[in-house]
Amino acid sequence: MREDRKKVRDPEGSEKRDGRRSLAVRDVGLIRHARNGDLDSIKQMIKEGANINEQDETGWTVLHEACVRNLPRIVDYLLRHGANSGLANVNGDTALHCAARVGCLRIVRALLYYNADPILSNHKGEKPLDLCHDSEVSSFLKQ
Repeated sequence: MREDRKKVRDPEGSEKRDGRRSLAVRDVGLIRHARNGDLDSIKQMIKEGANINEQDETGWTVLHEACVRNLPRIVDYLLRHGANSGLANVNGDTALHCAARVGCLRIVRALLYYNADPILSNHKGEKPLDLCHDSEVSSFLKQ
């Protein structure tokens, strides 16, 4: 009966079946290691030449994954090693949109330090500030 399940898209653009995210959609190597919080494996893959800005079929990058999982050490490492904070997923969300939604001030600060664009709108016309529910992060983004 699995074939009868309706496929839908979640806010990050990855495919879901009955509300559960399909792991295969975002199973690009670096993304998989970020999902597991495995900084050592990410470092090793990048050292071996992995594309730090690789996007899966939904436009998701390892930086998006680290932001939504609230992994500031991984975000810091990725940014220091050339991750592009301006890459958007199929919904137009950048890493800053993801970080604002999660509400991690440390990640938002790091992204802005590395020139993330706080006024860039996604496909719904939402800026990172519009997605933020944390008062401290919201205040910081308003500066």
